[in-house]
Amino acid sequence: MPGKTYIAAILSLAVQYANADKCYAMAFSSGDESAAYQAGALKGLTESYGADAVAYSAISGISGGAVNAAILAAYAEGAEAEASARMIKFWQDASNSELYKNWLGGIAEGLLIKGGLYNDSELMGFLKSDAGLNDINPNQRWLDIGITDVLKGTYKDMHSEDLTGDDFYNVMYAEFAYAGFFPPVNAMGSEWFDGSTIWDLDIFSAVNKCLETHSDSDVVVDVVMTSAKTLKVVDASSFKSIHMLWRYLEVSRYYSSMDGLLRAQFAYPNITFRNIIAPTADLPSSLYPLNLKQDDIDSMVTLGESDAKASAAAGPQTISDTFHYFSLKKQGDNSVSGVNFDDFVSRKANGEFGNYNVLEDEHMQALFLQ
Repeated sequence: MPGKTYIAAILSLAVQYANADKCYAMAFSSGDESAAYQAGALKGLTESYGADAVAYSAISGISGGAVNAAILAAYAEGAEAEASARMIKFWQDASNSELYKNWLGGIAEGLLIKGGLYNDSELMGFLKSDAGLNDINPNQRWLDIGITDVLKGTYKDMHSEDLTGDDFYNVMYAEFAYAGFFPPVNAMGSEWFDGSTIWDLDIFSAVNKCLETHSDSDVVVDVVMTSAKTLKVVDASSFKSIHMLWRYLEVSRYYSSMDGLLRAQFAYPNITFRNIIAPTADLPSSLYPLNLKQDDIDSMVTLGESDAKASAAAGPQTISDTFHYFSLKKQGDNSVSGVNFDDFVSRKANGEFGNYNVLEDEHMQALFLQ
């Protein structure tokens, strides 16, 4: 059998050389503890493609996705398996830690006096601990993570060179400063909320970095979102204020991520969107922020791994279907009113929706080619 071994080795080398000509980019969407799903997705992508084809040179992330991006950037290209394991450990340890508490005057003090409903001062201690991020130095790859300047109302891009010493912990702390729930972080000459206040998904930064050294056709992008491709319908008749806030964030993130994907497709028509991974089942949730248990984290990791492997096996047709579905949702097309993504794909396969190229859609061109 030496001949077969030799042929396999030659094929492996050929794949490695082909992959070396590509620039791989990863974009993690926003998310709170739901970002554990992204850690599972990275694990699934690594097992599906192998290390060479997930050696991401450029990474972006927002909110919980920014934490994942920073952890990934602390590992050399090709060490994605180790990075995903470290992400999973972070979210597991976070779920077993008390990250915030009530103010002395309770929610009323947070609502009327403080900058957020809850006091998250304990979160900084966790981030600096062995269970947190004290071993993370995100300087092994290029990354872009965003936070929101509350005073200026602007989005601030942070790169590896900005994430050293106390600034690193302050930025990570700010990525958990969800407006309304926790106060803004006072640091670096301003006050900061997490980046999802402005953007939920930043594909542009990672792609632009790849384009500094590669042509459009050699850029390969994987996107991992924490919002499903179908916005679930809820009965809000019994919702109270905090329920409404969560629902607002859910709806806002869904459409913001959709918009980010569509804009990126029109901005970069010749790059390869290899995977757009989103939860295929409801992720665990809680009435309170940062309040999930390890079983919840583990279930999200398992789902992320499964969804990533399914996406890798499905190939480019799923990407085309995703852009088709999102474009119809963006336009408010009645044909997808009440239709979830899986039903859309099934009906499209039966010829109901026909062939489609989002880049040739005049309505979408009018929205994104201005």
